[in-house]
Amino acid sequence: MGLGWIASILSLRLQPGAWRRCSWALGLLLLGGCQKGGDEPVAPPQDPRAAYLVNWAAYRRPGDGGLYFLSRFELRGEDLEVFRSRPLAFPHLAREAKARGLPRQADLPLTAVNLGMAERLAKAYLGRLPSVTEWRHAVTGHGGYRFPWGDRFGLLRTNTLELGLGRTTPVGTFESGRDPGREDSCYDLFGNVAEWTQDPLFEGPDLLLLGIPPKSPLEFYRATPLGEQYLRLRALGLLGPVPLTLPSFFGDFGALPENESFGFATLGFSYLQDLSLPWMGGKSPLPLERLGLRLFDPREESSDLGLRLATDPWTFVARLESAPGKPRESDLRALRWFLLRHGREFRAAYQGRMRLRAALGMGVPGPWAREAGSILR
Repeated sequence: MGLGWIASILSLRLQPGAWRRCSWALGLLLLGGCQKGGDEPVAPPQDPRAAYLVNWAAYRRPGDGGLYFLSRFELRGEDLEVFRSRPLAFPHLAREAKARGLPRQADLPLTAVNLGMAERLAKAYLGRLPSVTEWRHAVTGHGGYRFPWGDRFGLLRTNTLELGLGRTTPVGTFESGRDPGREDSCYDLFGNVAEWTQDPLFEGPDLLLLGIPPKSPLEFYRATPLGEQYLRLRALGLLGPVPLTLPSFFGDFGALPENESFGFATLGFSYLQDLSLPWMGGKSPLPLERLGLRLFDPREESSDLGLRLATDPWTFVARLESAPGKPRESDLRALRWFLLRHGREFRAAYQGRMRLRAALGMGVPGPWAREAGSILR
């Protein structure tokens, strides 16, 4: 068999599920063939966390050039449904999946997600939510364009209000709406659902544009259940090289003061937002206005609000340390493939995390992290 069939696969426009299966097939081929011992087929990853690894697209942060990843697709209802059968390891996600029922259509994005649920999903998939800076860089970093695909507005490039559908579409539908400069660029950065970021917005012209009074960071964190703890850990440098504003540090969002306003940034122009509005009248929109900025209280569950995942080597290793369960052989092949693509950065993160655990007397990490250590040695 020649290589023509590989070229044929790569030329197809695939939906996320099919794209994931073909990507794993090609990855396994490059790792040593599609058979083990000459005749036993090599299985794809069985754990949904390992299977998801093929979705990560690598980026470099502006400034320090640090490595981070964004998921190529918005998180789907199916990506929550896989946890329904795992109530012991993921009780919150299993209950949520059961309450929502089966997804009504394959590959539709998950919607009506509050920030607490978004954070739980990100953690389950060994990641976090993206920062505003990371999200913005994925849109404009390739050339400083207005849109992910370039400077020209296009009606059929994205599912926004102009298209007139009034509903979500399967993730990855709009091939022409992504960065044409890279094969693994993200779909639906603009359109479909607005996407949570991990950043509260405190001040600046974008905040004034929305008519929201500024709030100092100290005032904000001290009003949250675990805010003081977060500030101490961040000051000690224990949150990794990325200055994370992890919502999980804020505790139970249901315990937030009712009279307090907490605005977290969402970006991406949902199907209910007008993509052309910031540019009307010949004005030059503010930096975040042109990205579809809206602020939501973390308890909000809007019908057009979803999420995209992010991770980085430090966060990924930290999530592995507490990941429930044990990886199987097929999962380890996927993990090895992912880690060794950027071995230097993941090795440095793993060593840093192990030094931190030793200094804090945290003991032995979980099975996933131990296997990662064996791969990275």
